[in-house]
Amino acid sequence: MSSSPKHFVLLILLGLFLTTSDARGLFHPELLHVRMFNYIGPDIELSLHCQSKDDDLGLQKIPYKVSWGFRFHSNPWGTTQFYCNFAWQDQSHWFDIFINKRDYDYDEVEAHPWYLWTIQPAGACKLNYNTNIFDICYPWNPPPA
Repeated sequence: MSSSPKHFVLLILLGLFLTTSDARGLFHPELLHVRMFNYIGPDIELSLHCQSKDDDLGLQKIPYKVSWGFRFHSNPWGTTQFYCNFAWQDQSHWFDIFINKRDYDYDEVEAHPWYLWTIQPAGACKLNYNTNIFDICYPWNPPPA
């Protein structure tokens, strides 16, 4: 069975496309990890329920300074999003724990495929790998209108 020169050129072009930096936005083969630490307060258990459009990760209960996490692959379209409901005592808040466009850094993901968060009363803070401090902080999502 022989290949035509046209098929050969097509395969070369496809190979070049898949190996260029511009193609990285289309394919996310890396296994990504999200881990959340309960920093609400001493002796306060944090309940959380995370999900995406396609996956429901169930209800989790996390003691103070303990963590829980999950792993996933970002979709090829770069639209992966996981959101969580965090509840403790008389509080309940939502937060988008992973938004592909906000969190996925094509240049850094090989070195840092972990998204580490502390969950605090005012919101969530992500580990900044440049400072080694949880100083990338976001408030809770606004309540639905």
